[in-house]
Formats: sequence, C-alpha cells, structure tokens
Amino acid sequence: MPSEISWRGPYIVQACELFKQYPKRVMLGVSVQQFAQTNGVNAILYFLPENLARAGFSVSEALLYSGACAMIYCAGTIPTMFWIDTVGRRKFLLFGSVGLVGACAAMGALQYHADSLPYGKGRLPTADGLFAAVCIYIFVYGASWGPAPWLLSAEVFPVRARAKGMAVAAATNWFFNFILAFIAPPLFAAIHGAFYFILLASCLASAGFVYVACPETAGKTLEELGEVFGDQEAVDEKVDGYRVVGTEVVLEPELVGAAEMLPVRVGARSMATRKSSKSDLGKDERDF
Repeated sequence: MPSEISWRGPYIVQACELFKQYPKRVMLGVSVQQFAQTNGVNAILYFLPENLARAGFSVSEALLYSGACAMIYCAGTIPTMFWIDTVGRRKFLLFGSVGLVGACAAMGALQYHADSLPYGKGRLPTADGLFAAVCIYIFVYGASWGPAPWLLSAEVFPVRARAKGMAVAAATNWFFNFILAFIAPPLFAAIHGAFYFILLASCLASAGFVYVACPETAGKTLEELGEVFGDQEAVDEKVDGYRVVGTEVVLEPELVGAAEMLPVRVGARSMATRKSSKSDLGKDERDF
C-alpha cells in the first residue's frame, strides 16, 4: 500500500497535454487576456503624456494628468472588490466593454476635433474633454477588464491544470502588451484620432465574445464548470483506495484502520491519519 500521494503523474496536467485535454478552457483564458490588452489600456497609458500634449496641454500638465490617471485606475477597482462576487465576472466584463466603447468613441471624436484646431489656448476646452474621456475609460477599465480577466482565467481551469493554464494566459497578456507597445506610437502618429476607433472595435469584439463564449464562474463548482465546457473534469478521483476531492485526500472506508499512522502528502503539506474505525470515518474526514 502506498504511504504517500503527491500531485505528480495523473494529478498534474503536463504542458503538452493542456491544449489537448482542455482546449475550450485554454481558448477562454487566452482570449480574455488578449482582449485585456487589445482593448487598449496600456496603449493609452504608455503614451498618454505625449497624446495629451498633442491635444493642447503643456508638457508639465500632460505629465501631471497622466500620473493622476493611476489614482483613477485604483479607484475603479474599489467597486469590483465589493461586488464582483455578487454581480459576477461576466456582467462586469460586459458592462465594462460597453463603457469602454463609449469612452473610445468620445476620445476619437475629441482627438479629431483637437487636430483640426490651431495650436494654442483655443485647444484647451477640447483637451479638457479628451482628458475627461480618458478618465472615464481608465475608471471603467479598472473596474472591469483590469481585474476580472485574471479571476476568470484562474477559475476556468481545474486544480490540476490551473498553474500551467494561468501561465499560458499570463504569457498571452504580456505578448499582446509587447506588440501594442511597439505598434501604438507609429500607428497613432499616422492615423491620430482613428487609433481610438481601432480600440473601439476591439472593445465591441470583447463584448460579443463575453456574451457568446464566457460562462459565469462566480460561485460555480469544478463539476459545474466541467459540464459547461463539456470535458467532464473528474474532480473526484480515486487512486489506490484514496479519494482525491479538489485539494483534499480522504481515506476510503476499506482502508480505514489499515495503518496506525499513515502519512499523506498533498503538494508540500504533510498530514497523518489516526487509527480509526468505520464508525468514526466522518470525523477522520473532517480532520483532513
């Protein structure tokens, strides 16, 4: 009889098996992280001082207002912390996409108008409007597409595939961050206000994707998500008389009392079972 169980072998999905066993989950985790970048937050924030200066602010004002956007981003996360578990990830993402569409439309229109005006104080009202639209965009993004994709990406994967699944999702986020950091400056220089309408198209696409393809993961069990994705993830696995439930190991009745002290290892944790009888099996299970 084995004295230890570790999360190697069949309990941990190997990298080469991740896409084969959970293609829908991987696609969902990758897609939400892709939209988290292509919706444009870093493309806007990285070059916001230059864009505000081009709209009519002085260099010092543009730098100051760009720094203030970080505080607005933080403020946007506050309602998410309180309500994302009750409202749900899906609704936050949908409402966020709609809000970002409106903000991008306003930024694009105001940038076009600013570019049509001569440099000088006559541009300041339009520049103020552009900054207000940027603030709305940053707040909405901080409340929706900033935090929610990280929750959703983690929750769609079963326990034994979560580490590698999140690694793929995070790599996708940084890949598109890298791409946008390179293409945003020359693209904005070439098309000016139309750049915001490209971001608007991504926000529209993200709304459609969430509406069609994203399940609600808040409060769902792994079994329920297995039914949603159609891969029937076996959360309850039985190996060598042990029952593996999520991250817990429970002795099956036929093994109770078979050992005086039987160490059981789950990951880096070590536990020991006491000598038991079938009558106090429930107590032993609670001890785990």
